[in-house]
Amino acid sequence: MTTKLLVSTLLVLWTSAAFAHDGLPLEIREVSATIRENPTDSDALLRRADLYRIERQWVLARADLRAAANAGAPVASTALARGRLELEAGQFAVAERAFDVHLAAGSTFLGHWHRARARRALGRTDEALSDYDHAVTLDKAVDVFRERGALLLDAGRAAEAASNFEMALSRLGEVDLLRTDLFHARLAAGRADAAIAAIAPVMARATIRTRWLLLRARAHDAAGRPADATADRAAALRDADRALQKRRSPLLLVDRAQARLASGDRTGARADALEAMGRAPQYAPAASLFLEIERGGVR
Repeated sequence: MTTKLLVSTLLVLWTSAAFAHDGLPLEIREVSATIRENPTDSDALLRRADLYRIERQWVLARADLRAAANAGAPVASTALARGRLELEAGQFAVAERAFDVHLAAGSTFLGHWHRARARRALGRTDEALSDYDHAVTLDKAVDVFRERGALLLDAGRAAEAASNFEMALSRLGEVDLLRTDLFHARLAAGRADAAIAAIAPVMARATIRTRWLLLRARAHDAAGRPADATADRAAALRDADRALQKRRSPLLLVDRAQARLASGDRTGARADALEAMGRAPQYAPAASLFLEIERGGVR
């Protein structure tokens, strides 16, 4: 098989895996059997609508939601389900209206969180932030803090984004993803040394430090310390090589691909990303990195 054909095959497999949900068709059949026995079972109709949403079968999901409403399902429940469906289908204004109906019955975590997403997609930053603020008072979810911080970064409000991630860490404890987010927010705010301090706790406890060394190298570059940045990139590549000698996993291959890219070895990075895709076609970071390398979009 040629490299070009292999790449095409792997990308098809990755795309298919991205939307595959093991066991769902069987669950849909089981719920459908319940509905055949009792066509006005609103709970079953709502459940099947949600399964169709996960399967991205929008038309069938909408039909079940209409049937559930006609069968007497609570308005708040059908509105929430409709909002989530339309949000994932890209119908953001319709989704927002559905969440409005849901929240009219009372404040809920899911209602505010998902309406924030719809409003963010519609470009209404302040209204989205208001919903995120309501959501974090109802449930301390990592994803809500991460999305809120990303919204602030997109709006050019890096200092506020950093404060958001600091608050998240104080409420949720140590979460590596939040440490990474805080790094990026502080770096965007022009605080390179504070960015390094953000990831220092993770670097101190990590057994594999490749990605953290690469982040620190970026901060050194931003602070005008090229020698320190070069040293960290070299250390990251050595760290990745050592890790792969023990275990050749897709995650570690992607780490080394990133280290090779940072060191200017595009060919080696491409080979690592391609091997990672071959080992785990469903591993999205490998496919994403490979596509970026092919398009010349990663430096």
